Amino acid sequence: VQVENTGNDPFTTSRTEITQSTIKQMSYPTMELGGLYCVPRLEHDISTPGDDRLTRSLLGLDGPLGNGYVRVITAVGGLRRCWGVVAGALLVAVLQGYAYLFLLKSYAGM
Repeated sequence: VQVENTGNDPFTTSRTEITQSTIKQMSYPTMELGGLYCVPRLEHDISTPGDDRLTRSLLGLDGPLGNGYVRVITAVGGLRRCWGVVAGALLVAVLQGYAYLFLLKSYAGM
């Protein structure tokens, strides 16, 4: 930011010039958790999330991702995303149930 004042009191003019630039910055390594969250992986020798202190604090029972409310809402959201698979499995189960009843009626000797 550059500020340039011109003129004499009481008639001064301020000219402000703001320059924006993009600077590359190193990020910390993360791991994907459940397809929803990126959790930090601060130690390079671990292969699963939860082995460092920061991740344990995020995923613990009192952490923002580990409490019961978030887990229930995430499960409901997961069910909403895969409703087609659940509906298809329900349809297949009903059809198999009727097929089983038909086979029992036909071959059970009644």
